[in-house]
Amino acid sequence: MPRYNVDVKAFISVAVEAPDEASARAAADLFVENLSPTGSYIRGYSDQLKEFGEAALVLDSTGTFDVDGESEVEEEK
Repeated sequence: MPRYNVDVKAFISVAVEAPDEASARAAADLFVENLSPTGSYIRGYSDQLKEFGEAALVLDSTGTFDVDGESEVEEEK
């Protein structure tokens, strides 16, 4: 079966307590970059897909999460 590398465009909102916007942005970006799923997590996920008869499976060679561009910061009121 063919293999594909897919760049998924997604976002996550991270609540951060910080002294300023730059510190909040840096903390949130670092958090996201360290959210990489383990190989065993990915294999378990794909095993569940197989059980439901899905043909497309996520491979455990999946890369890490990265931040693309500057994150938006909004102070909570």
